[in-house]
Amino acid sequence: MYKVIPNFSNYEISSNGDSIRNIKTKKVFTPSAKCGKYINTTLRDSKNKPKTLYMHRLVASTFHPNPKGKKEVNHIDGNQTNNHPDNLEWVTRLENSTHAWENGLKQGVIDNNKLRPREHFQKMGRAKRKYSDNDIRFMRSSFNNKTLTQKELSVMFNTNVSNMGRILRGIRYSDVE
Repeated sequence: MYKVIPNFSNYEISSNGDSIRNIKTKKVFTPSAKCGKYINTTLRDSKNKPKTLYMHRLVASTFHPNPKGKKEVNHIDGNQTNNHPDNLEWVTRLENSTHAWENGLKQGVIDNNKLRPREHFQKMGRAKRKYSDNDIRFMRSSFNNKTLTQKELSVMFNTNVSNMGRILRGIRYSDVE
């Protein structure tokens, strides 16, 4: 069974989420291109412009209403190539992340009461940081002892006042005591 894809009235998608059919030509094609971990395909919109789209989003928008306007599509079984409608659901970013953590699809550590993937810390490795641990300690002690203001510290360390506030409150560089 095929169903018309919303916003792409020239195409239908199969009820098992693995193929698309051009309504005019009746040509069936199976998307196989991968963009990262997800299968994608290119369709032409009403102005005949090509649009590259993720299959899981096409399947979800075709077979699942989204009355709450959730922005992400979750693969329930964790298999990002299984685009069967029964395996997809609309979720928020938080719901998607929580599902991934709870099912072992992502692993990470807790930082500032937030779950963060290990890659987050690898990207923020010591070698790539703008400020050393000693710089951070100096900033915080100078501010806490009222030796320097947040603005003076931001000028001294060549950053904006907002970023300096995050450093001083421990939002950034939270691992430095």
